Amino acid sequence: MLFRQYVAPEELKPFIKGYTYLEVEKADEVSGSFLPDGYPELMVFNSPATITLGDEKCMVTAQSILGSQSTVGGYINFQSPLKLIGLKFQPWIINHFLKPSIQELTNCFAKAEHVLKLNVKYLEDHLANTIQDPTHVFRWFNEELSRLGTVKESNAVKNSLDLIIETQGRVSAHYLGEVFGQSQRSFEMAFKSSIGLSAKKYCRIIRVRRLAEAFRKEQKSLTEMAYDFGYFDQSHFIHDFKKVALSSPRNFFSKDNLVLSRP
Repeated sequence: MLFRQYVAPEELKPFIKGYTYLEVEKADEVSGSFLPDGYPELMVFNSPATITLGDEKCMVTAQSILGSQSTVGGYINFQSPLKLIGLKFQPWIINHFLKPSIQELTNCFAKAEHVLKLNVKYLEDHLANTIQDPTHVFRWFNEELSRLGTVKESNAVKNSLDLIIETQGRVSAHYLGEVFGQSQRSFEMAFKSSIGLSAKKYCRIIRVRRLAEAFRKEQKSLTEMAYDFGYFDQSHFIHDFKKVALSSPRNFFSKDNLVLSRP
């Protein structure tokens, strides 16, 4: 397996989180269950993938797809051999690059050429080169930014997302509205319009995802880990986890082929 991960250059960090590439001979090494992480992702690969999102299964035959905001996890199965590159967008800026609204793309994977204003054919044509030299991707993205023009963003939404990430999802929409000087209703409307999900659902995704990542790294029981993340009621923890993973925590973590953070 060949795997590399790059943080975006400083000038691109307001727009993209980072870039990864993956090259494997046996695709079952990276196939498995996944949880949403709150970041829309453009994926370009050289072989088809079967993706189950919630209860829906789709065969992705396009060479590039966009995974938008999702409230639930799923299962992804790649074919071998596999070359894949991934570009994760900052969630507050994805609307600038979309043809339809973010709300139309919630909980789905779509052919990138159908939904993105970006020229994804460049990445498709240069897949082999980007595997070897990630500066190709950053240079391409910079050129696309210039072509598409000024990016408008809501400072309240951007700053609220920073706070959600910082607190690992342990904040309420009411609190976020107060912090940024808005009523809860006004804040919720602005947040959903920009992100595609309500602040409550987004916080739940981040909280469950961060808990799952921490559990895989630390030698603690699920009960201890849930307590660390502010779940003082086990039924509340199990309810939230099932909402995102569509299975109980114990069942989810019993899977050996778990894919939590395919970078």
